[in-house]
Amino acid sequence: MSEITLDATVENLDEVLSFVGDHLDGVLCPPKIRMQIDLAVEELFVNIAHYAYRPETGSATIRVERKESPLRIEVTFMDRGVPYDPLKKADPDVSLSAAERQIGGLGIYMVKQSMDDVRYEYRDGQNILTIVKNLDTGSGGGGPKKTDQPKEETPEKNRAFPLFFAFVQWTWGLLQTFAGALLSVFLLLKDPKRQRVFFHGAVALDWNLKGSMSLGMFLFLSSFLKDDRERVLVHEYGHSLQSMILGPAYLPVIGLPSLLWTNLKSQQKKRRERQIPVTSFYTEKWAGHAAEKKLGMAAFWG
Repeated sequence: MSEITLDATVENLDEVLSFVGDHLDGVLCPPKIRMQIDLAVEELFVNIAHYAYRPETGSATIRVERKESPLRIEVTFMDRGVPYDPLKKADPDVSLSAAERQIGGLGIYMVKQSMDDVRYEYRDGQNILTIVKNLDTGSGGGGPKKTDQPKEETPEKNRAFPLFFAFVQWTWGLLQTFAGALLSVFLLLKDPKRQRVFFHGAVALDWNLKGSMSLGMFLFLSSFLKDDRERVLVHEYGHSLQSMILGPAYLPVIGLPSLLWTNLKSQQKKRRERQIPVTSFYTEKWAGHAAEKKLGMAAFWG
């Protein structure tokens, strides 16, 4: 058993993944299982970073243990933030379309489905959440078998896609990506501690505006987002996928029309009066569907 304690910030996600990954290397973890553990670790640590101490900051302890009979890995997350049991949240109805599902809950649902056991307790002033994954693939482990889950890409494709994504954005999508890079540098110079996260090849940064936006591989998320944050992130990633497809045509075909649709006073008034969702416009609808198909995650449809 070993553990690390570090600040619960998204900037430390890579260190957490590396810490857990070192233990998985030691037990020759199969690639598919390693990918499932990595995704679960990312989901749970990012949740702690975003919500446990808001608006303050705090620390998190991650403990990794190897167990025998069957061979399994247990990863435990401990924090002294607001008491919260994510397992009490009702599972989303995945038979519904993304637009019909309730907000939130998909991340922890996917953790529960991919792990062999997930348990929570609040003890000694700490949230303690443990995930368990069997490594003995012959024991029948691997979580519930489901037919309604999104298809996984192979681990090789998962690792290669972010590089391909970045290459296409900096070549075919250079105009909008360069603009996004300049804006990112400006925001980081203004606030070096600004919240940022890497997301399937994209770079997402917070900014103090009410709206969110994408420029190539750079996503800009409103710092005012709460429960909708994950779904908006997925939606904005859909715009990045549009950038990969359209290249230099992205700004006139998607960027400018989307900007006018979401920000013009006349369009805002029209949507309010007719109760039209902002995502009904072709630029937004395409982005949402593209991201959901690629990531298997729910996008924002409000």
